[in-house]
Amino acid sequence: MTLFEILKQQFKTNTAIGKRFPRKGKPRSSQAVGKWEVRGVPEDVAILCHLDEDIPYSHPGLITK
Repeated sequence: MTLFEILKQQFKTNTAIGKRFPRKGKPRSSQAVGKWEVRGVPEDVAILCHLDEDIPYSHPGLITK
């Protein structure tokens, strides 16, 4: 399951995802979040998801062995 699918399952809508992970203090648009499905979730959002215990995601670059 991709990170986008995990976020979609957790927050239900692109708007809710955009509000949860703002950029420069402003919510990301629903259209911008929708593009993540093809382009991938931005690195800053992926790291925040890794740090959030409620989101079942582990960032590959932050996993300690």
